Amino acid sequence: MMAATTQFFHEQSKRWRESQTCYEYVLNTQHALSKESNNADTFLQVHTKRKIIEIVLTECVRNFAK
Repeated sequence: MMAATTQFFHEQSKRWRESQTCYEYVLNTQHALSKESNNADTFLQVHTKRKIIEIVLTECVRNFAK
């Protein structure tokens, strides 16, 4: 599941970077973080939520900043 989530957000962030303004990119990243956090609260165990949030932050923020 983590590998699939990483791959999804890697590809999604690339699509966002190629087609949107910086402002839109930030909004989409915030939305993704919120959505994944809510999904984790509903469907996943507590320790998994941290991992999912870390994946979104890494793929959409840290890798973008490089």
